[in-house]
Amino acid sequence: MKKIATMLAAGVVALGASAQAAEVSSTEYALITIPVHAGNNLIGISVNATEVSIPSVLKGINGTDSVKVWNGSEYSTAAQAQTVDVSTGSSFFLMMPDGTESFNAYELGVAPSETAQVPVSVSSSMAIVAPPYASAWSLSDLTFSTTSSNRYNKANRVCVWNGTGYDYYWYLPGSGWRNKVNGGSVPSSFGAGQAVFVQLGSGASSGTVTFAAKAVAAQ
Repeated sequence: MKKIATMLAAGVVALGASAQAAEVSSTEYALITIPVHAGNNLIGISVNATEVSIPSVLKGINGTDSVKVWNGSEYSTAAQAQTVDVSTGSSFFLMMPDGTESFNAYELGVAPSETAQVPVSVSSSMAIVAPPYASAWSLSDLTFSTTSSNRYNKANRVCVWNGTGYDYYWYLPGSGWRNKVNGGSVPSSFGAGQAVFVQLGSGASSGTVTFAAKAVAAQ
């Protein structure tokens, strides 16, 4: 969908409950809607950012809200959002107290280019990655450097936080992505700003997850 740059300068505007982006001619700006609920919210930075505080790119939250960051093997202790710096591709859990009414936060910034593949190095068997897109993406946009397997315990896996736990999706060679729990179906897409855990297949301890280039609409 198209929005003019002055709308971004004027302030945050609601775009609905699902994550989506706004584009402008010339510089492409992104306005990504992030639904926030009581409990833990796994969020990825999908706009251009370099070592800036979380509230500077995620509007609608308080700087004193609690966040935790995955360091590759465990979560950090809780810290105030205003004290944690993030860059494009960073991810974190935004922790909202019980009783918090659901609301929308907004990622605001320059949209990353979607015309090139983006490899993300994974230095442990389980890591969080955030999509480098300001638009919806699907599991078919991902490729792994590690070999997958038709055995679920050795297949490349993506774990998507659903608000209370994880939904699991395995890549099975020859069959594609499957959700063993519900008989095999997978969502058609995920929203921008939706970080996910990836688990490398065949017991690999490091590798690369690559986000495919995406078609960009003519301006």
